[in-house]
Amino acid sequence: MNIRRFAAVAAASLALVACGGGGDGTNDYLGGSSAGAAKEADSEFGQALTQAFMEDDTGTFETEEQAACVAGTMISEIGEERLIELGLGDGGLEQISSYGFNDEEFSTVVDAVFTCVDIIGTMKAQLTQQFTEEQATCITDKIDVDMLKGMALSELTGAASTSADEFNASMLKAVTDCGASLG
Repeated sequence: MNIRRFAAVAAASLALVACGGGGDGTNDYLGGSSAGAAKEADSEFGQALTQAFMEDDTGTFETEEQAACVAGTMISEIGEERLIELGLGDGGLEQISSYGFNDEEFSTVVDAVFTCVDIIGTMKAQLTQQFTEEQATCITDKIDVDMLKGMALSELTGAASTSADEFNASMLKAVTDCGASLG
């Protein structure tokens, strides 16, 4: 799952819609908690998983701290034995849909990424390329994070997502509400 690409696509979808197209030092961007994840990532397997995340081609993680946070959260929530059983230490997020995670485990992965990576900040950076800083802030303040998580989960699992259309409509409304123009 390429978070930067995903955020850019979500931000760029505004233009497509307009054209008629289809405290503790841990990252805690969206209200989750990555407390304890760092110590889980310190294990030998955690370090290998962090390294695999940093080396994959998805571009999901800008920093090793983000990758370690996700690795540690996955180890803590899913379990090291289960992750090893699935073969996850052998690759990064690029092939994650082929590892055999169940729905709950996929949800854990999405929650970990959204907790450890500043998705909204990435989207805001993308939006500031088209809008003013104030407009981008206003738009990102209106993002339905649960809907965005649903889209990310659909991308990972390959399941059909009706939330993409809903998300595009909500983003278009946010643009209008924030006094921005797509034209």
